[in-house]
Amino acid sequence: MGVTDLSIAWLNALMALMACSAHTWAAVVVPLRRERLYHEVVALLSFGYALAYGFLASGVIPPIDWSPFMRGVSLLAWPLVWVVPAIREVVVWREHRKATEFILAEARRVVSAAEVTAAVARASQR
Repeated sequence: MGVTDLSIAWLNALMALMACSAHTWAAVVVPLRRERLYHEVVALLSFGYALAYGFLASGVIPPIDWSPFMRGVSLLAWPLVWVVPAIREVVVWREHRKATEFILAEARRVVSAAEVTAAVARASQR
């Protein structure tokens, strides 16, 4: 491999390690179990990519063998890294909207109850 290919492989390994680190951190910090599980899986996938690019750049695995294997791994990476986040965002947005609508409805109900109580109090003073 030439200098450019080696540089790109090492930079990919570095970026994959950064992704692994970010998702490991998210897996520890995020309170929801399903979200933690997602971040754990993506962290593991990212670590695998870091190893794969490191092996490629160091010459442990020749590019001719590396490429077919990583094409197979990419079939897992595409949905996990590119499709699932968009779906998760829509689901979370809908959950937040539903919760907000519920809170607003409850607030209106409390205000209405307070108005009724005040009206009854005024009526009883007459």
